[in-house]
Amino acid sequence: MTKGAFCHHFASKEALGVALAEWFSCVAGTMVQEAFGSSEPIRAACNSSILDNAAALEDDLAAAIDQSGARGVTAASLARHIQAVIRAHSCWPRPGALSPRHASTCYICAAISRCC
Repeated sequence: MTKGAFCHHFASKEALGVALAEWFSCVAGTMVQEAFGSSEPIRAACNSSILDNAAALEDDLAAAIDQSGARGVTAASLARHIQAVIRAHSCWPRPGALSPRHASTCYICAAISRCC
């Protein structure tokens, strides 16, 4: 596909980013790290993609919680935790690899830093 085809189909680079997050959830975690503070539409599309993936896990997690008798956890909270761990893995390839700017602006890294 040519660059011109992208320009003709999408109204802006931001519109392309939103479409990527909506169709390819694997890029949502990485893209939200880059655009969190600069693009509300991309941030919202990434958020929706990540939470949709979490919701897809909830029925199986609820069954596992019921079967195990686990207390103090919900399927929704566990599904979001799983998504955060998956996304953090892409953020933290090795200790000390993140720039101070990334660590201070990435909401996934910030959330994990508070709880781990």
